[in-house]
Amino acid sequence: MIHFLFADLRANARVWLWTFVVALVCGTAVSSQFALMRGGVSAAEATGDPDMKETAITVAVFVIVFVAISALAVLTSTIRLAMELRRRDIGLWRALGMAPRRVGTILLGELAIVGGAGGIVGCVLAIPAAKVLQPMLVSENVAMPGMQPELSVNDGAWCAVIVAATCFVSGWAAIRSSLRAPEAGLLRGEEVRPLRRAIVGMLFRALLVIGAAAGLIATLAVDSSQVDDIFSVVTGSGFAVLALVILLTPWVSPLIERLLGALPIRSVSWHVATRTCAAESGRSSATVLPFTIAIGLTGLFFGWKALGASGVTPAGMFSLFGPALIVAWVGGVAVIAMSAGRRRRDGALLIAAGAREEHLFTIDLSEGIVHTLAATLAGLTITLGSLLAGTYIFGAEAGPVLADGPWLQVGVIAAATLATACIAVAATRAFAPASATLSALRTAE
Repeated sequence: MIHFLFADLRANARVWLWTFVVALVCGTAVSSQFALMRGGVSAAEATGDPDMKETAITVAVFVIVFVAISALAVLTSTIRLAMELRRRDIGLWRALGMAPRRVGTILLGELAIVGGAGGIVGCVLAIPAAKVLQPMLVSENVAMPGMQPELSVNDGAWCAVIVAATCFVSGWAAIRSSLRAPEAGLLRGEEVRPLRRAIVGMLFRALLVIGAAAGLIATLAVDSSQVDDIFSVVTGSGFAVLALVILLTPWVSPLIERLLGALPIRSVSWHVATRTCAAESGRSSATVLPFTIAIGLTGLFFGWKALGASGVTPAGMFSLFGPALIVAWVGGVAVIAMSAGRRRRDGALLIAAGAREEHLFTIDLSEGIVHTLAATLAGLTITLGSLLAGTYIFGAEAGPVLADGPWLQVGVIAAATLATACIAVAATRAFAPASATLSALRTAE
């Protein structure tokens, strides 16, 4: 089975390419934190400063946790898209008598290898990435001047394990769903999800939503006069809002895109783009989610400044949330790139119906705008919700807090999201035009 696993992994390397890219970025982020932590601990021990030693460990663990959370959300989308490309293979294996458990072992093994390889290769970039973050940590007084990042073999091994485990957990649900689908549907390349599995998935997500909402309510119910560190409660409420919006994104983003389609815009391209985004709800939510995380984290962090927190600077933002933001950003590009094949097939149908290549280009740009607007609305919801929750906990007036909100920072990230989404979808169309796909389909016939 090991020989078959590696042979299949080599044969389908292109399918796993973008998952590997996200794993590589995740590995770089995690290993850079190991390097900063080890360097910070060494510098603190040399000067006999136990507080800085504890700070170095705490910051590294905090950043790694957020990188893992961001990677889980992103990898779930990329792996699900990869499984869509492997449906026929899975159906063929099962039709030939391979047990579902064996198929799952092979796919999860490939996923663990891809993740572990991404973690190991990411260690090569650990020191350069750590040196980029080092001056920011020093400026925020969470690292000692003169501290030099260090990385050991054990750190590389732990990084590979963390990234491989993240990939494994992210892909478990997608692979399990494919294994339980009917063989005939898999051989036809259809997405067949049993009703029972769909209900169980919705109930599980609903329980997570209830948990996040309960956490938010718990922070709002805290008596500020009885808490020594009230800002920790405000921080908890902000992260509860972030989790709540992220969990609701797969359900809400298709609704937002349908509402955008209802706007009185007389454009065929806009009409087709909004209808496509609404119909392909799974692909749309997978595209929106990574950018929602990036915009939401930005609004959450800089929103603390409006609530009176000190030390809220771009350097502090990037040193704490930068690695997670980069993982989310790369994941958004990965999802767009992995969806290119579906867009090309849809474009081939439109060309067959009389559309031209330039029309498809306009439709793709419209899709990028739709995804950006959905992500921006979700990010603004996180920002506004966290600000209002903090205002309530502090007992402050909402007007001045909202007036000092991080609207400029959120706008900058939203503009960058728009540019990224439009460039990514346009690039995939330029490198592989739908007319070529249509010609290939006619040749195959």
